[in-house]
Amino acid sequence: MNNELIKFDEKTQQLICLGDWTLSSIPSLKNALKKLSCPTSGTLSIDGSSMHKIDSAGAWILNQFFLKEAKKGLDVKLENFSEPHAKLFAIIQKYASGTTEPHPIKT
Repeated sequence: MNNELIKFDEKTQQLICLGDWTLSSIPSLKNALKKLSCPTSGTLSIDGSSMHKIDSAGAWILNQFFLKEAKKGLDVKLENFSEPHAKLFAIIQKYASGTTEPHPIKT
């Protein structure tokens, strides 16, 4: 099993997401993102074209990273995510921002 989950291309300032960003990969993701040396200004592109799976835990980690880098002043852009992955990230981003109440669950 290949445990590589991210690759950073310094020339293009692009973070490439690889493999499965799921609950079982959270410790590895956190460790990899912590070690990452991102630019301090300009644009950071996050490319999802090589991501196989993402669940809500992986989307949460991606959102936390996105917010952390944006707070530093970077213009963070998501690129090449599949439609289902982009939709899940948008949902996590929406609820993590605290601007919307979760939908009630009918029982």
